[in-house]
This record gives sequence, structure tokens and C-alpha cells, in this order.
Amino acid sequence: MWIEHWRLEGQRKQSNIKIKIQRVNQLDAAQLDEEVLSLLWSQLEQVFRFLPPGILVSLKPELQALLKFIYFAQFTGTNTPTPGQTLQNLQYRDERAFDSFHWTNLLRSIFHYPINIKDTCYGTEIVGLSTKQRFVFGFLYVIVPWIYTRLDTSGILRRWLSFAPIHISLLSRCCYLGERVYRIACLVNFILFLYDGTYVSLVERIVGARLVYRDLSATRMVSFEFLNRQLVWEEFTELLLFLWPLFSSNVVKQLFRDIIGKRLLHRETRQDIPADACPICRCVPPKMPHLARPCGHAYCYYCLSWAMQSFGYCCERCGDTVRGISRVGPVAHTSPTLVHAKLQSS
Repeated sequence: MWIEHWRLEGQRKQSNIKIKIQRVNQLDAAQLDEEVLSLLWSQLEQVFRFLPPGILVSLKPELQALLKFIYFAQFTGTNTPTPGQTLQNLQYRDERAFDSFHWTNLLRSIFHYPINIKDTCYGTEIVGLSTKQRFVFGFLYVIVPWIYTRLDTSGILRRWLSFAPIHISLLSRCCYLGERVYRIACLVNFILFLYDGTYVSLVERIVGARLVYRDLSATRMVSFEFLNRQLVWEEFTELLLFLWPLFSSNVVKQLFRDIIGKRLLHRETRQDIPADACPICRCVPPKMPHLARPCGHAYCYYCLSWAMQSFGYCCERCGDTVRGISRVGPVAHTSPTLVHAKLQSS
């Protein structure tokens, strides 16, 4: 009898219009919710920063479970879309009211319990999760991960495995076997999700909570501006890293000085400097006088040596880029013509 019931339900399901929810929207919503929880946890870590070390590590499973419980109770516990679901125009609905092949409906049909399935389903109807669904959802989403994390971090499972009593060792082995079965079930659920796009996580499939569109008229708005900017800068950086070793650093520096040295690095020349004084310290005459090449203006040796340590230093008198220095005698009575003559002779 129940086989005939399944056949009739299958025919009715095929006659109904079924909307397909984009898989990327559902995955993005889950990822956004994980990012929100990560941000909240980072803020919570800052609160424990001034407490004695070790407290946060010992209470980490409980604090994470408490944070997930508050987040779940605030949104899914009240049939309200989470921030990630709101951004993706999604919301949970009770899929048991629309899918006669859900495992709970199959069990009810086997034991001849009444099943309330909507005859027409256009994908726009949203039936909120029942109280039992939300309770089971919260238990599987918060309590079960906390129990396993607490047992694993405290090393209880490993100690149980080494105990002599058979029942305790068997319990530990069952826990590890349950973990492997859970991971395999998650993999199978994800493959099914890629096939039909119904349930993102195994918990949603067990509970019967499916993500559907809140508003069919809203379209998926994707901004590629940031992505394009990031790709351009990455390609530009890779190009520079590829071309930089091909050029000599000295050649590049000299070319840079020749092209924009006078324009960008040129300081405002000062005409009020006495002709026989150091343009930097105004000492008359310059101490250990040296000439700046190629312009030939006299400086103190230490002043000019210190100034040339900066990139593309320009002469204080004429603004030409100083490329070297040469020692001369006292210049207290040296005229510019004599200075140029000495430079030419040297």
C-alpha cells in the first residue's frame, strides 16, 4: 500500500512547479555566516586578552558553543534569515510540507500516519520551521559539535581507548567510527547538493530545512569591480617582479635621476647664499672645501658628504644633481671662474 502511495506522490510532485535555487547563493550564505562568527570570535578574544594566560584555551569550546547558540537563537531560532541569507535573498523553510519523499514523510507513510503535503508548490511559499525542527537543528548545530570538541581537546577519547575495560574501549572506538561515518555522510550530502541543489549541510537534510528565495523578483547582484581591481594589481605586480631582475639597479637609479631628478627632487635654489660660504652651513670659508661635480660649487666636506647620502641630492645654488665631489684648496678668495678652471684642469 505504501508503495502505491509513493507512486501517487511522485506523480503529484512531478506535476508541481519546482524552483531551483542557485547553489552559489547557498554556499555564499553559509560562508558569510562563518565569516560573521569568525569576526565575533576575534572580538571575544580581545576581551580575554588581559586575563591570565590559559583561561581562553581551556574555555574555548564552551565560548564557541555559546557564541554559536546566541547566533542561532537570534536568527534561525526565531525563523529569521541570518545575515548571510539576507544578503543572498534566502530563508529556511520546512521542506517536509512540500517534499513527500523526505525521510520523515517516508517513515510516516510506512506507519500509516497522516501526511500534510501541499498540492501546489511554486517554490515561493515559505513555511517556517516548526519548534521541534528548530530544537533538533540547534542540538545538532551547537550541542553535538561542542560535546565532541570537548572530548577531543581534553583527551578523554584517547584515554578511553587505552583503558582495560572492554566497554569503555568499545565506546571510544564507536566514537571514532561515528566520526568517520559522519565525514562520509557529509561528503555524500555535498555530492547530492551539487546534483540537485537542495541541502547545503547534512544537518539541514536531517532536519528538513531548505533554503529558498524570499523574493523571486530580486536578482542576484554581483559586483566585479573589486575582483577586476585585484586582478589588475596582481598582474601588474607579477610583471614588475619579472622585469626588475632584467635591469641593473645602478642604471635604473641613474636614469631616474636624469629624467625626474631636477623636476621632483629639485630644491628651491637660494640666491642669498654668499659666494664664499658653504651653501649648507653658511660657514666662511668652507671647512675642508670640496667641489660638487659637475657644477663646481664649494661645500664643506662633511656637509656635502652627509647631503649626498640622500637620493638624488641637488646643488643648493644651481639645482643640478650632484654626482660626485672633488677636493680643492681654500676658496676664501677663489672666484667662480678660477673654480671652473681648476675643474677643467683636473
